[in-house]
Amino acid sequence: MFKNEVVIKNAAGDGFSHSSNGFNYETYNGSQTVTLNSNVDRKRGLRGSVIFDECGFLSDEMINVYSAFAIVNKSLKTGKDVNGRSIDPIRQRTFATNIPNQKFYISSASSTDTKFYALYRDFAKRMIMGDPKFKVMHLDCELAFKPTLRGEVLAPLLSRATVESEMRTNPEKARREYYCQFTTEAGADAIVKRGVITRNEEVRKPVHSNDTGDRKFILCYDPARQRDNSVILVGELYESPMPDGSMEKKVRLVNCVNLMDVGKKIKSPMQTPDQI
Repeated sequence: MFKNEVVIKNAAGDGFSHSSNGFNYETYNGSQTVTLNSNVDRKRGLRGSVIFDECGFLSDEMINVYSAFAIVNKSLKTGKDVNGRSIDPIRQRTFATNIPNQKFYISSASSTDTKFYALYRDFAKRMIMGDPKFKVMHLDCELAFKPTLRGEVLAPLLSRATVESEMRTNPEKARREYYCQFTTEAGADAIVKRGVITRNEEVRKPVHSNDTGDRKFILCYDPARQRDNSVILVGELYESPMPDGSMEKKVRLVNCVNLMDVGKKIKSPMQTPDQI
């Protein structure tokens, strides 16, 4: 669409850089597009519009860091003879309003405990209340079955037979992918439903030491195949009175540590010998 506007710095290239830090290209009007990756610490501080594609299960940290790129007001101008207003009171110049940075969240439905669902719900409320800064589009497969171009009906890219087959073999995933229905209660196959956890949870400060010397703790080490998921779960062993007067041994979870190398700026997973 704008091939002739792409800056080609190398005569043998096409203007598209495939650097390990992120693919990018620039245009002659000073704009550029840069791909983002999971190394959020190297991308902090950038500014511009952000497009999140397939972000249904993206981590909270990535969404929070990259969303901050669009918070700056591009129309603010300061400097010599400029005081940040739209009209320069000294030279009576009117400054053009720049196109504001925007954020796009594009994805199939995820589960109700994700950041994507929280944004989806909040933005939908704001749009219903009439806030022009928010737009939510809920598109399911029924639209893909009847595509049109300039009013003429076209052959569908997606067949109903494909969707029906997926609904028979993996209904939960099919409802997310094709009907935009968010998964609740951690899915149909969850051993413990999220609602059970929510109704019975309580907030406690983590325990970091045996402060009295009399407490008994159990350290549970989970060496995951993916090293960033290795954790140590700490449980305190205690006795609780029963209705018949006897004492029952119970375990209270008091701490959980993810084995990351926090001494480095980039919190990388610890190697297995270091974990031990």
